[in-house]
Amino acid sequence: MNFYSDYFQHTPQDDFGYSPEWNQEINKWLEFVFYLNKDYYKKNKKRVLIDKQRNELLGELKTIYFFGKILRLNIEDLEPDGKDYTKLDLSIKDLKNNLWKVEVKAPSWKGQLWKDSNLSESQKRIRVSKPKYINGEAGSFSSEEEIKYTVEDSIKNALPKFTKGDNNLLVITPDMHHQIITMLAVSAMAGGSGAIQDEITTQDGTNIISTVLILEPILPALENEVRYSHKFIGVNNKPILPTIAEFI
Repeated sequence: MNFYSDYFQHTPQDDFGYSPEWNQEINKWLEFVFYLNKDYYKKNKKRVLIDKQRNELLGELKTIYFFGKILRLNIEDLEPDGKDYTKLDLSIKDLKNNLWKVEVKAPSWKGQLWKDSNLSESQKRIRVSKPKYINGEAGSFSSEEEIKYTVEDSIKNALPKFTKGDNNLLVITPDMHHQIITMLAVSAMAGGSGAIQDEITTQDGTNIISTVLILEPILPALENEVRYSHKFIGVNNKPILPTIAEFI
């Protein structure tokens, strides 16, 4: 069964799907979720018909695949209850059998575009008027300004779903339009990961978030296998989810 074809039967308005390498990787995410929870797989098919929901779903799928297949952690639940009748994206058990509540954020490409200091205002207006995916165009999620905006926006949207006192993990994943080695950009920032920690502390004044994960699948040049670049950032001396390595 080709899971990608099963999900993406419609013709998108943009050039989403032009990369066979990424289509193959998305097929792996869908296959993993299919055998993990068939009800979840079937229920979320309709989300690919709307661009914004499609991008959010892809962020969730890659995160589920990363924890369950790459790190081989137990996926306890998909769409578990969050705070005040909200729904989180998933819950997992770490290597010490601790339960973590997980919310995934794949920030808006238009929001990131408006923060891009490399483009003029007129260039930004022209670009946002076009489809998100354009064949042959490479996006970037690499400037310090963009990263800070992304962290701030993700925290604001995730906080209302988390319950204080739980092990709360916020996953920030650049979407398929922005995938140019964010880890290098974070390392190059003034203060590196510490600058991200400071931003989290500023936005999360009540210390609800335990850990932030920046997750970025990348397809290195001249290679045909996706690598899952990731970085866990602890907050306020709280425990960090056990991991294997920075690159897998």
